[in-house]
Amino acid sequence: MVRFTLFLRSLLFVLLMTVATVIWAFVCMLCAPLP
Repeated sequence: MVRFTLFLRSLLFVLLMTVATVIWAFVCMLCAPLP
């Protein structure tokens, strides 16, 4: 059970990092043409 919880937490962390990276890249792409 502990191993499953650790796996779930790791998976959630990876998912959160992926979403944050995508949002950050999207914001940078939108702000790029601005001076």
